Amino acid sequence: MAKYFRYFPKTPYILERNGDLNLVTNVITRVKFLDSIKNIISSYFLYDIGNEDTPETLAYKFYGSSEKHWIILLLNEVVDPQFDWYKNYEFLNRYIDKKYETLGGLAYARSNIYQYLIDETRTVSGFGEEPTQIIETRETDRISWEATPTSSETISMTNSNNYTLSIQVTKRTKSYYEYEIEENEKKRSIKVLKKEYIGPVENELKSLLGFI
Repeated sequence: MAKYFRYFPKTPYILERNGDLNLVTNVITRVKFLDSIKNIISSYFLYDIGNEDTPETLAYKFYGSSEKHWIILLLNEVVDPQFDWYKNYEFLNRYIDKKYETLGGLAYARSNIYQYLIDETRTVSGFGEEPTQIIETRETDRISWEATPTSSETISMTNSNNYTLSIQVTKRTKSYYEYEIEENEKKRSIKVLKKEYIGPVENELKSLLGFI
């Protein structure tokens, strides 16, 4: 990351201990990819992060230099790699254990309910056509969830045109642990800028920050 910050502007800063005025790198400066650029499918490809992948190893793999990892982070709007990057199994468990430490850590996350959910699967069939299926999930509170009479039930009805509608209702819960796993999985698929765009992106960064 050191080479990335060398492009950043300097700003005057007074050190409290001696009152000296120094020029320091303004690390709070922010740049980002334009949304219009990020939405050009031909400029990037999708990649699923593996358990051993880091921004640095991927930058080396795709661009030949680990120092270019900032391009991967910027394109995917990863502000803090420690928390915003996909976590492997071991790191995720440590993260969850720390996050819920005051409540009991990993054991609490695995055994306590985060959400009460009701799944409704609607299937329409008739006249030999392929059934059309729609699955909807809604969150509910504990009382409404418990009031649902069975854990799984199906209601069917047929109209005058002999189309049959079947509605299957299923109750389920999601633990805090399952919630954290789902949130982590959302981070697995990332965009990787194609190599031919790296040079122009680096030049644009330098220009925006007044380096050139």
